Amino acid sequence: MSRKKLTRNLVFKLTIALVVAVLGFATIRMSGAAGFLVKAEAETGALAGAATALAQQTGSSGGSTVKFGGGSGVFSCDQAGIQKLVDSVSSTNLETNLRKLVQDDSKPTPNELISRHISAPGNKVKVDWAKQMYASYGYEVISQDFSDGSYDLSNAVARLTGSATPNTVYGAGGHIDTTSENKSQVAPGADDNGTGTVAALEAARVLKQFQPCLKSTLEFVAFNDEEEAGDGSAIYADSVKSRSPKGFFNMDMLGAPDGSTVCTHTYYNSDTRDAPFFDQAQTASTKYKIDLTMDKIFNDENNHDTANLWAANQPALFFSQCGEIQDEHYHSTTDNVQYVNFTQVTKVTKVVVAMLAELAME
Repeated sequence: MSRKKLTRNLVFKLTIALVVAVLGFATIRMSGAAGFLVKAEAETGALAGAATALAQQTGSSGGSTVKFGGGSGVFSCDQAGIQKLVDSVSSTNLETNLRKLVQDDSKPTPNELISRHISAPGNKVKVDWAKQMYASYGYEVISQDFSDGSYDLSNAVARLTGSATPNTVYGAGGHIDTTSENKSQVAPGADDNGTGTVAALEAARVLKQFQPCLKSTLEFVAFNDEEEAGDGSAIYADSVKSRSPKGFFNMDMLGAPDGSTVCTHTYYNSDTRDAPFFDQAQTASTKYKIDLTMDKIFNDENNHDTANLWAANQPALFFSQCGEIQDEHYHSTTDNVQYVNFTQVTKVTKVVVAMLAELAME
């Protein structure tokens, strides 16, 4: 072969190798039905890397060791991977999103004067904001529209469909509407229930990274109308019952401002249906180094969103701060961000992330 041909041949081969390397680096595919992960990474070298494809079969339980992602964002479908998820829950994100949720978008920031009561324009503005946030994280967003009297309302539902058992559903959320002594004008609802709303948003953001491990479907919900008729959670419960709802974690008032009572109540309604989630929450708190103080309380009231899930015979656990009624800002125009304990909100979010990851991976 002549030197010219040899040179052309070498250049051609180098070009092909480089193209393959670039395409390989960009290609990450998960075949959920078959349980295979295909990952291609570029290796450093004289040509900026030759492509290497790695395929690993997932196991049938949460103990598989499949790895995915790149660089410092490598996850594994096991305890170590879930620990990384838990550690990525951001208190800064929680506070930033809470401030966005309670502010009036028509006024300079910071302010905390908006009302999300169903009679206020801010209700629709902030439900739409929640939908946009979920969409930005890569979720399918469903608007569940309904009416309470003359008010047209909607729930924001975000869905991440599972790879193997998509009709099996686990979820988390909290109500987004507010109330106060001046509910149509000023009801910022930072603790009640901005904290539960942004905890669900942060859990969704984190768990999206874990999608290749998730066999079951995850749903995150911003319920509307809890402070009045409670129709939002009832409509959601009805919408999911035709599938297989296996567990929902409702979060309502997480940021107890009183440091002497920093703990979380976990309410259940059935020893066989709901109570086992409390044991899992306690185990997760220890296993993933979260250190959330929890107690377990039987609840048969019907004036909260979890009760509507229980009424539909759906397994659910209700997280709420200790001493919520003693909070001087409860259902008040002064329920503002500065009184929220973000350490507590962060810990609950981490426990919910760990539980959902474990359950949806099985």
